[in-house]
Amino acid sequence: KGHRNILEILESYEFKTKEGVGVSFWITTQLCTLGNFEKYAEKFILTHYHRIKIIRDLLASVEHLHDIPVLHRDIKPQNIMVVRSTDTDDMNWIPQLIDFGAATLLGQIKSELSKATLTVRTQIGTYVFMAPEIKEGKYDQKVDIYALMITYFQCKTYSPELGEEHWLKEISL
Repeated sequence: KGHRNILEILESYEFKTKEGVGVSFWITTQLCTLGNFEKYAEKFILTHYHRIKIIRDLLASVEHLHDIPVLHRDIKPQNIMVVRSTDTDDMNWIPQLIDFGAATLLGQIKSELSKATLTVRTQIGTYVFMAPEIKEGKYDQKVDIYALMITYFQCKTYSPELGEEHWLKEISL
């Protein structure tokens, strides 16, 4: 069993292409009827309490990943799904992290460095959510925390009426 704030894969299938040259993967996950976090935040008014709970939940999922140790490298509102929850708290939904296409398993990287100083030297992810270290080409698990805080900032300040250009201008200050 995984973490409650990471989208669960229920089944996966591997298919060879008709030509036999490649492989396709199909993944079955739980149903995410509420969509991604970016769209959800545009539709509904999120209180300060809800934003803090979302970030707390996502920090717990990132901590879980880093304990494995997996580096996600592409945390952003579009990679957070909103899923209905049967929990008894005051929110009937929870955020769940998805899209591990840019993720890397830090334990597979051959390095003489200790776990505390393990670094990766690849630029990957969505530019606006990238920590400065990624742009410099040398980074560690802290880049996921940076991306999560930029996600929180967007959640707190983004206004559909003002548009993305306004938000991007605010974040570049």
